[in-house]
Amino acid sequence: MESTQRPLANNPQANQHLDNDPNYDVLVDKLHTRTVERKIIWELGDESDEYIATLKGKSSFTIRRIKENYKYVLTMRNETGEVVFRISHDNLEASSSEALLRLYKLAERIAKQIDEEVDKAIHLLDDLGDDE
Repeated sequence: MESTQRPLANNPQANQHLDNDPNYDVLVDKLHTRTVERKIIWELGDESDEYIATLKGKSSFTIRRIKENYKYVLTMRNETGEVVFRISHDNLEASSSEALLRLYKLAERIAKQIDEEVDKAIHLLDDLGDDE
């Protein structure tokens, strides 16, 4: 009979890490970095001000802005669609709270293709000058 090793519920060393929150700060920073590197592609969500990214079909992230209080909320779902966690500014250090805002802005730019639309507008404006 094979034995599997699991931390014991009454082993204080095994559960020591449970005294601290998961490292959301590092996660937000990595999501931001991978978004800048274009390794994560954000798409429009079901609601306005909501953007979704899927990581190799395993996990998905949704970032949205709540209009009533201007909070940014990041939700992670597992491969079956269940919510793993939901965090906002309240769960993060100040620097990561700013990173969450920057992540939202990047997700919005990518999902709405804002950079491409701005470039198109610039070219159209340039073309207007050529008619003289």
